[in-house]
Amino acid sequence: MNNNKYRNFLVARECPDGFGKSIMGIPRMRKINIPNEVINSLKYASYSNMSSVKDKASTMLTGFQFDYTINRYWNDPLRYIKYIKDFLCVATPDFSAYTNMDEIEIAHNVYKNRWIGCWWQSLDINCIPTISWANEDTYKYCFAGVEKGSDVIISTISNSNSKDNFLKGYNKMLEVIEPKTIFVKGNLIDGMVGNIVNIKFKDTFSQRIIGGK
Repeated sequence: MNNNKYRNFLVARECPDGFGKSIMGIPRMRKINIPNEVINSLKYASYSNMSSVKDKASTMLTGFQFDYTINRYWNDPLRYIKYIKDFLCVATPDFSAYTNMDEIEIAHNVYKNRWIGCWWQSLDINCIPTISWANEDTYKYCFAGVEKGSDVIISTISNSNSKDNFLKGYNKMLEVIEPKTIFVKGNLIDGMVGNIVNIKFKDTFSQRIIGGK
């Protein structure tokens, strides 16, 4: 793709061929399920330390970082394909969804998350959606663009002081997406149910599995 075509691509932000859209035009990612026998030996790393990972074929790459660091994947999405293509699985960037943010900003962050995911999937990368939400008003789009039965990844970090709000959104996610497997980065919160794989916080830095199903 030449420079002019790439600039037009970044302006239009069209979905790749074969991918649909959901509410508010949010791109719809395809269902990815990681087999249980693979999950049992899965390692984890974050975007920030992807270059140090030796065993990419057995590693999930997670995107829980500050927006200013992950915006690069939105601003220049195809540039990073060569760095992530050999990982067993890649999670979409976790753009913010906080209760003190404007709804339009949260909705745009969900769009960015799913749009990147669709393009990465279209380039044969096993990409699963990172799911986040704010309050009940955001449920109508925060769980959009994800096929039922998909594997998903979420974080409980920074949610321990708002347990009720977190569980309300978590249960709504279960209802809407019906995920096969929920990868959870951070400590589990009492009341969480489902087929959960717990990724302890330091897993994504040490690439050692501390948690388990």
